[in-house]
Amino acid sequence: MASARRRRPGWRTLTLSEWMRSGSQGRRLVRVVALLTALSLIIPGTAFAIVLASYLFLPLPTALPKERGTAASQISVVYAADGSVRVEIDPSGAGNWTAERR
Repeated sequence: MASARRRRPGWRTLTLSEWMRSGSQGRRLVRVVALLTALSLIIPGTAFAIVLASYLFLPLPTALPKERGTAASQISVVYAADGSVRVEIDPSGAGNWTAERR
């Protein structure tokens, strides 16, 4: 018969809910604050370390893709009810606007 591993009397592993419920109210508050502080430092620190390690140690692409040509944009024209051109807008970003042409 295999002997079971013996633990010292009074020592047992608590579940998280048992651990949170044990002790006084102030002790619980300290535990919650300590747990949240530890997690708020560990999780972002681990994420930062992973991003930094991948930036430093993963290889960069050897060839960049070919640059695509930009699409030719057209001038937008706004007409009035009588058919006259009210505004022409150049979407190239040059700011060329023409107002009221008859």
